[in-house]
Amino acid sequence: RSVNLFASAGVPASHLHFIAVIHGPATPAVLDDSHYREKFSVDNPNVKLIAALKNAGVQVVVCAQALATFKFPAGWVDPDVEVTLAALTDLVILQPQGYILVPL
Repeated sequence: RSVNLFASAGVPASHLHFIAVIHGPATPAVLDDSHYREKFSVDNPNVKLIAALKNAGVQVVVCAQALATFKFPAGWVDPDVEVTLAALTDLVILQPQGYILVPL
């Protein structure tokens, strides 16, 4: 929604720098279709959204600690999602760089 709001206000995509940090209960949302289907008996409904976010210039990352908690190997993650060491460290590092935390 934020990407769309800025775009509709005329902010150039080159001025937008979003990173979606996925962790906790949201972690299964980033599984590739085959592994999501294995766990939930349906294709991952989030794959199209992840691709659309990537196409809009949003970097989507998932916490490796959350993957480990759920026992999801990194190889199960959708190829449009980057595995990062930990959401906690990302948030601590990104905020002083000017990123704003918007919890959803």
